[in-house]
Formats: sequence, structure tokens, C-alpha cells
Amino acid sequence: MRALLFGAKHKIRVETVLAKKRMLFWRKMKNTDRKIDIKTMLFFLFFCFAPALFSLPFDQKITTSLGSIDGQSYTRPHFYLSFSDMLAYEPFSLYLGIEFSRDQWHLNVEPGWTFLKLKYADFGLRLLYHYTSFLKIAQEHDVFYGMESHIRLPKDISLYLDLSFMQKYTVITSIKESVPFLLNNGMAFSLRFEKAFFENLSPYFIIASYDRFYYPLFFFPSYILGFNFKADKNWTAFSELSVHYTDQFTLTATITSVNFQLGLTYSIPKNKGVE
Repeated sequence: MRALLFGAKHKIRVETVLAKKRMLFWRKMKNTDRKIDIKTMLFFLFFCFAPALFSLPFDQKITTSLGSIDGQSYTRPHFYLSFSDMLAYEPFSLYLGIEFSRDQWHLNVEPGWTFLKLKYADFGLRLLYHYTSFLKIAQEHDVFYGMESHIRLPKDISLYLDLSFMQKYTVITSIKESVPFLLNNGMAFSLRFEKAFFENLSPYFIIASYDRFYYPLFFFPSYILGFNFKADKNWTAFSELSVHYTDQFTLTATITSVNFQLGLTYSIPKNKGVE
């Protein structure tokens, strides 16, 4: 009996020590990942906005926005803050963006090339890379390869259309030793209507399979209604309401989230820095 009690106590003691070591290990790993994430985010923020400090031969549009997500189904309600810089040197463009929200953050890099400009339409190639960090849980890498067009219709109506092949790489931390990543192939599209009223007001409507910093598998539709208000030649304010669906065209259609955001865009002409 004494031998059994001694063995049980020894087993409990060993398990307690191992549990403490595991806890200290994961705490250290979590802090290490957080330091890496912070360094990456600070570097990307600098990379986004450093061009605005100098006089460079391309146009820039710096945007910041604050939004809220009214989570439905599996999405929890939270706020988010985003920053972006659009660089344009015809016929090339580069979009850089970063977004912070609870328990996750995003990076976007989108180069583009407008290879054909006509009187009423433009056509181009686009690439997109999107990274999401869900802290210790997982990471996602989305890659788009596609085409885009801008068609100018009568009465100041603009139509924007893009169609892309999509690859989603998902790395799940708990199984990455045995399964390095999961790959899903698909497609993505976006159709945007915009109408200019007066000189400074432009409402727009978008139906798409994705949203900025949100790239689900095809086809989880997003419906977006927004307004641009141009205050002067440099400043533009905007507001946007978006609704994201899951499996809308099946019997299990569900609203994933309802998002609202407000933002400001500051335009910098070429060969000028921030004034």
C-alpha cells in the first residue's frame, strides 16, 4: 500500500513539473511570436508611409479608416483600424495596406499594371498577396492572379470589374509539424458601380466574393454600399457599409458579419511630399 501511495505521489509530482515546464515553454513561445509580429507590423507601417515623406515621381493616396464588425454566426464583434498607401506611376500601381483588430492582423500588397488605355475603358493585370496572423492559432496566405478593367459609361457612371484565380494557403500551428499547410484553389471577382453626383459626391455599390482584408473561399458574397465625399483637391472622406454572407445560395445561408467604417484619404501629387 505504501509503495502504491509513494508511486502515485511521485507520478503527480512529475506531472506537475512537466505541466509547469510546458506552460513556461508556451508562454515563452507566445511572447516570442508577439515580438516577431510587432516588429513585422512596425516595419510594414514604415514601408507604407515612408514614401510620403519624400518628393517622389509618383502619385500617392494615404488612407486611414476605423470600423466596427457586428459579428454574426462564428464571427465575434470587434473594432478594427487600417492604414494604406496607394502609389501610382502610370501604367503601374502598388497598394500597401495593414489592418489591426482583436486577435488578428492583416497585410496586403497589390501591384498592378494597366497595359491598355482606351477612350472609354482601361484594362490591366493585377496581383494580390494577403497575409493574416491569428496570433498563436494559424496564419493565412492568399494569392490572386487576374485581370481588372475600368469602363467609363455615359452620365458619369463608372464600372470596375476584376476576375482572378485564387490560392489560399493555411498554416495551422497545432499541426504544422505533420501538415505544413492546407491549400485551397478557387477564383474571385468584384463588380463595382460608381456614380458621380455634383463635383464631390460619389456613391458606389459593390458585389464581390471578397472585401479588403477579407478573402474567403469562393463564393461567399459581400455586398458593399459606400459614399466618397471630396472635400478639396487633397482630402476625401468616405463611409462604407458591407454585409458578408456564407453559403448564401444554399439552404444554410448565413450572414457572417455586418461591417461599418469611416475613413479619410489624403492625396499627394507626384514630386511632392506631405505638406
